[in-house]
Amino acid sequence: MKQFLFALLFMVASSIGVAVEKMPVEADLIPGIDTAKNYIRNGHFEKNVSGVTTYADAAGTSPVDGTGGSPNIVCTRGTTNPLSGVGNLVLTKGAANRQGEGCAIDFTIDRADRGRQLRITADMEQTGGGGTYADGDLRFYVYDKTNARMIEPTGTAIPASSGNNSLPPAIFQASNDSTSYRLIIHQASTSTQGYNINFDNLKVSRLATPRGPPVTDWVSAGVNFTNAFGSLGTSPTNVGRWRRVGDSMEVWGYVRAGTGFTPSGGSVTASIPGGYSIDTTKLNGGGIVIVGDGLAYDDSTNFAYKLTVEYSSTTNIQFRRVSEGEATGAIVTGTVPFTWAQQDYLSFWYKVPIVGWSSNVTFAGQDNTQREVVASARFSGSHTTSASFQATTGLTWSEQADTADAFLNGTFTVPVAGYYRLVGTAAFASSTTGERICRWNRSGSEIMRKHEAPNTGGQSYVTCSYVQYATQGQTFTFDAYQNSGGTLAYQGTESFVTIERINSGPGTLAASDTVVARYTTATAGSYPSGATIVDFSTKDFDSAGSATTGASWKWAAPISGTYRITGTITFAAQTWAAGSFCRVGLYKNAGTVHSMLASTWFGTGATSAVQCQASGSALVKLLQGEYFDLRSEHAQAGTIGLITNNAYNYVTIERVGNY
Repeated sequence: MKQFLFALLFMVASSIGVAVEKMPVEADLIPGIDTAKNYIRNGHFEKNVSGVTTYADAAGTSPVDGTGGSPNIVCTRGTTNPLSGVGNLVLTKGAANRQGEGCAIDFTIDRADRGRQLRITADMEQTGGGGTYADGDLRFYVYDKTNARMIEPTGTAIPASSGNNSLPPAIFQASNDSTSYRLIIHQASTSTQGYNINFDNLKVSRLATPRGPPVTDWVSAGVNFTNAFGSLGTSPTNVGRWRRVGDSMEVWGYVRAGTGFTPSGGSVTASIPGGYSIDTTKLNGGGIVIVGDGLAYDDSTNFAYKLTVEYSSTTNIQFRRVSEGEATGAIVTGTVPFTWAQQDYLSFWYKVPIVGWSSNVTFAGQDNTQREVVASARFSGSHTTSASFQATTGLTWSEQADTADAFLNGTFTVPVAGYYRLVGTAAFASSTTGERICRWNRSGSEIMRKHEAPNTGGQSYVTCSYVQYATQGQTFTFDAYQNSGGTLAYQGTESFVTIERINSGPGTLAASDTVVARYTTATAGSYPSGATIVDFSTKDFDSAGSATTGASWKWAAPISGTYRITGTITFAAQTWAAGSFCRVGLYKNAGTVHSMLASTWFGTGATSAVQCQASGSALVKLLQGEYFDLRSEHAQAGTIGLITNNAYNYVTIERVGNY
């Protein structure tokens, strides 16, 4: 392709008397050639490395801005055995810790691509240097020059090549108000290995978004009977599979009764795998709704009976014997179409529409990291150490769902990078002493916590809800704290966690993509009693880059939708007067309060200095460009500050639906 375009360019240039080297032509602009525009103008490095600079930011896993400093890493053009054509980019790192350094290339996108997902692709290999490059030593980042903010793509880590030189794509979302960016190849690790890394065919281009019905791989799931076949005897055979096809789930199952099997009364019903629900709006209305077929086999007589599978409830299917001459057949029970016993078997297949699934989704280019990830589990046991956090990983867990086989005894290991919604509730037995706290941890480091006073009339509940980005292999765990002075039991049916992957940037996304963000502050500030904007000055993540920080902090919607806003602020310890309070409110478009997220009241006052935390969430509809801010209030005299810990002061934003 390179040679063809060069020849074509030469012929066009010659015909009009223009020198070839002075006539740049985009391949996209040549009739008959439809390629994705590459915003890296010199990404093949055939003649030089024009546009490539080196930098030395402060040492860190992510860069500051990718410019300036006195770097030791060198980025040059190499011509010895290049990956493609006659030259490629060579990043040379000596045998020393060069964390914070790297190569950078400024680029400009079209206005039409503002707010879109863009893709970084390249070919890469190690060609020497004396040491060994390890996965993730280098990372891709994108710096938004207009807004002076760093964007971390999904798939940021650059893996070591192993025969296949083509890197998996890294995906990022361009800002809505910027066309000026910097692509950064950043030395993220503290490795002291020396290596030379070749890069070629470096591209930043629009992410292709073909549409169509999703079809997933088959997932193993044994048949879960909910009535007459609740127990299948000793050593039964119970196998099944399910998969998504568009807006529906296909399921097949095979069950053979084990030794000593005796059915109980009632009809034979089985639950829908994965905890999903049937979308009844897509079923034909009234009467018997047939969704599949099956076979019942009586081992004692060697006789088989044809069955239909039919809708029973939004979470269950049932079976019906089909007999010629009967109007409706008969529902399969423990004694119909025969008295079930060991070695008898049931085989079936069905297809049902599922609530929330669509047959028309957007596939994000070549990235194949999209997976549905949902886990939920209950825990029971006791919190035995008063006045300290205690991990729940040592408790008794009962899994309710785990689509990716990622949850084990209280630890969730992230199977694929993305934004995750975390919800955890610790329900403590009755005690009026002390306080209750929950917290979430990512790979052993606390990411948020929430305080609650004990319930004076019974059990005490504390719930931590959060959205957090994680990379593959990182872990989430849920801890709790109580200082009742003794042991408190957890209420097993009401103590639980749920973890759901809600957005990844790449992969199969709904046509209206989820937007997620989190900002924090560890600055005390000075807050008077009246409503005052909280400056959540530190961005943890923001898939759209839509915040304005400072005294007029606000977050603007990149696309219209319904957003869930969760805010938490915690004032430093005070001796609170009787009747005083702290609270946090959500204000839309700088107007009057839209929602009071939470208030904490001191009815009788506090006899000693204690913190005051206000934490809650609300839904708000925002058109593109509309914005919100969070404002603190309190009833103390004078100004007070927040505690200087960003785990206690944060806002999370999640687009949960259309406007």
